[in-house]
Amino acid sequence: MAENRGGSREGAGRKPVKVKKQAVSVALTPESLRVLKKLQDVTGAKNPSQTVDALLIEKGKTMEKDAYQRFWDMLDQCPRLSPYWNRERKEFDRDAFDQDFGVMSSGEKYMGHFFTMVWDHVNRIEFDVIGAMQTLDSQNRMIISNWMADPFFP
Repeated sequence: MAENRGGSREGAGRKPVKVKKQAVSVALTPESLRVLKKLQDVTGAKNPSQTVDALLIEKGKTMEKDAYQRFWDMLDQCPRLSPYWNRERKEFDRDAFDQDFGVMSSGEKYMGHFFTMVWDHVNRIEFDVIGAMQTLDSQNRMIISNWMADPFFP
């Protein structure tokens, strides 16, 4: 008997069921198919492909929510910078940030640049990691180090 990817053996009453979605074909055991049908009932989908789509959309929402929450958690550690971000509208007030930038401490400037880089998903100002690490206190260095070890983008 041949073993399929799901670990079940074909034959002996365990014939896998195939579900096709565009060019992707997935072999499901009868137990997996029962679980998929239950999920189909929960999601209200009309077929297995819609069930999978609904689950992926929900996972995407969760991942997006997690990235924003991680950003807010990180930003909460720098209370002088958090007012530039509106959590409800998920917006950054770049004009106010740019206007206040001149009166910020060097540490706030580095952290402000770091947060805008993460927020914008781009390094517009060529963030100086060496300068930041030499200037920032251990708490702020840890914020950047933790993000670099497990980056995310809201």
